[in-house]
Amino acid sequence: NELLTLSEQLETLGGGDTYTKNELALKYVLHHPVVASAVFGVSTVEQINENTNIKLSETLPAEIYHKLQQLTKPII
Repeated sequence: NELLTLSEQLETLGGGDTYTKNELALKYVLHHPVVASAVFGVSTVEQINENTNIKLSETLPAEIYHKLQQLTKPII
Protein backbone atom coordinates (compact mmCIF):
# COMPACT_ATOMS: atom_id res chain seq x y z
CA ASN A 1 0.00 0.00 0.00
CA GLU A 2 1.62 3.25 -1.19
CA LEU A 3 0.03 5.41 1.51
CA LEU A 4 1.31 3.17 4.29
CA THR A 5 4.79 3.30 2.79
CA LEU A 6 4.56 7.11 2.65
CA SER A 7 3.47 7.25 6.29
CA GLU A 8 6.40 5.05 7.33
CA GLN A 9 8.84 7.20 5.33
CA LEU A 10 7.53 10.37 6.96
CA GLU A 11 8.19 8.91 10.41
CA THR A 12 11.90 8.45 9.65
CA LEU A 13 12.37 11.48 7.42
CA GLY A 14 14.04 13.73 9.94
CA GLY A 15 17.04 11.50 10.46
CA GLY A 16 18.61 12.66 13.71
CA ASP A 17 15.97 15.35 14.18
CA THR A 18 12.51 14.36 15.33
CA TYR A 19 9.54 15.88 13.55
CA THR A 20 5.93 14.96 14.10
CA LYS A 21 3.79 14.46 11.02
CA ASN A 22 1.86 17.61 11.90
CA GLU A 23 5.09 19.58 12.19
CA LEU A 24 6.33 18.27 8.84
CA ALA A 25 3.02 19.11 7.18
CA LEU A 26 2.80 22.63 8.59
CA LYS A 27 6.42 23.54 7.96
CA TYR A 28 6.32 21.99 4.48
CA VAL A 29 3.33 24.11 3.47
CA LEU A 30 4.75 27.28 4.99
CA HIS A 31 8.14 26.73 3.35
CA HIS A 32 6.71 27.59 -0.08
CA PRO A 33 7.45 31.24 -0.88
CA VAL A 34 3.93 32.13 -2.02
CA VAL A 35 2.25 30.74 1.11
CA ALA A 36 1.71 33.36 3.81
CA SER A 37 -0.40 31.35 6.25
CA ALA A 38 -1.92 27.93 6.78
CA VAL A 39 -5.00 26.75 8.64
CA PHE A 40 -4.95 23.22 10.01
CA GLY A 41 -8.07 21.56 11.36
CA VAL A 42 -7.94 19.60 14.60
CA SER A 43 -10.24 17.12 16.27
CA THR A 44 -8.65 16.78 19.71
CA VAL A 45 -7.18 19.02 22.39
CA GLU A 46 -3.90 17.12 21.99
CA GLN A 47 -3.70 18.20 18.34
CA ILE A 48 -4.29 21.83 19.33
CA ASN A 49 -1.50 21.60 21.91
CA GLU A 50 0.85 19.93 19.44
CA ASN A 51 0.19 22.48 16.71
CA THR A 52 0.57 25.49 18.98
CA ASN A 53 3.89 24.15 20.30
CA ILE A 54 5.48 23.89 16.85
CA LYS A 55 8.37 26.35 16.59
CA LEU A 56 7.65 28.05 13.28
CA SER A 57 10.78 30.17 13.61
CA GLU A 58 12.74 26.97 12.96
CA THR A 59 12.22 26.16 9.29
CA LEU A 60 12.71 22.77 7.72
CA PRO A 61 16.22 22.06 6.52
CA ALA A 62 16.42 22.22 2.71
CA GLU A 63 17.31 18.52 2.51
CA ILE A 64 14.15 17.48 4.35
CA TYR A 65 12.02 19.87 2.29
CA HIS A 66 13.35 18.34 -0.94
CA LYS A 67 12.78 14.81 0.38
CA LEU A 68 9.19 15.78 1.18
CA GLN A 69 8.75 17.11 -2.35
CA GLN A 70 9.87 13.76 -3.72
CA LEU A 71 7.64 11.78 -1.34
CA THR A 72 4.53 13.83 -2.01
CA LYS A 73 4.48 13.65 -5.78
CA PRO A 74 0.99 12.71 -6.97
CA ILE A 75 0.12 9.03 -6.71
CA ILE A 76 -1.78 8.07 -9.86
